[in-house]
Amino acid sequence: MEAGDQIIVNTEVTQKDSAQAVTIAVSSRAIFDLEEEHELFLAEGMGNYTSHQIAHENEPLAEGTALPFIRAVQMVNEKLLENNPEEKQLFDIILVSNNNAQSGLRIINSIKHYGLHITRFCFLNGIDPSKYLQSYNVKLFLSANESAVCSALKRGIPAALVIQQDVQTAAEQLRVVFDGDCVLFSDESENVYREKGLDEVIKYEKDREHIPIGENSFDEVPLDPESPERQWEECGGPAPRKQVQDRFPEYQWPNSRNPEKLPGREYRRQLSAGHLAICFCRFVF
Repeated sequence: MEAGDQIIVNTEVTQKDSAQAVTIAVSSRAIFDLEEEHELFLAEGMGNYTSHQIAHENEPLAEGTALPFIRAVQMVNEKLLENNPEEKQLFDIILVSNNNAQSGLRIINSIKHYGLHITRFCFLNGIDPSKYLQSYNVKLFLSANESAVCSALKRGIPAALVIQQDVQTAAEQLRVVFDGDCVLFSDESENVYREKGLDEVIKYEKDREHIPIGENSFDEVPLDPESPERQWEECGGPAPRKQVQDRFPEYQWPNSRNPEKLPGREYRRQLSAGHLAICFCRFVF
C-alpha cells in the first residue's frame, strides 16, 4: 500500500475464495462512460474533477463498454452456484481505479445502481495499478488507459485495452475472443512474419505443423475442460463461448472439417490448443 490509496470491501456481495477464483480487474473507465469526466480531469485537474464527482455522486454513470461483459461473467457465477452452492471456482471481479476514495463514491454508487457484484473497490489515487495486480492474483486486467495496459503486460499480467463504443455486446452469454499468436501462443510466428514476410510464415508453419506452439501469458486463464465452461455445460446452459483469432487475415485459408487436411497454420493452432488442454468453440482464420 502507498500513501493515498484505499481498498474498500463491498460487504453487500459475497466475497470469493481468492485461492480458487479467477480474478478479473476492471478500471472504472472500462465499466462506465467517464469520457466527459476524464476530459474535465485533464483540463482542470484532480481538484475540480473530485468536486464534480462529489456534487453528482447520486447520479449513476452511463454504461461503458465492459459493463455487459461484467454482467455476463456475473451470470456465469450465478448459474454455477445454482448447480453447486459450494462452488469455489468462480469469477471474482474487482475494481481498480485511479480515482481517490472521495471521487470514487459516485463510481461505487453506480456499481450498486446496476447491481454489479464487484467484491472490492481499489482506489489508487493516480498510482500505477499494475503494481497491485500480481498481489491481487489478477488473471485479466481490462482498462481504458493504454499506458496502464502496457505496464500490466510488461509485468506479465494478461491485459486488454477497452475502447468506448456505441455498440454494446450481449450480456446473456459470455463470449470471449482471443488473438492466437502473441496472446494464447508465443510470438514465434509473429517474429518470422516481421522479419521475412507472409510467405516465409506459411513455410515456417507448414514445416512445424505437428509441433505445438509455445505458451504465452494467457495460458494462466483457466480454459481447460475442468474450468467453469465444463461446469456451465453441466448446468444445462450454453457454454461460455471462446474463439481464437488468427493474426494474418489477409491470407485466405481454405476451409476444411478434417483437421488432417488443414494447412499447416490452422492445424498447428488446433494442435497447440489441444496440447494446452484449451477448449474452443471455433477457430477463425
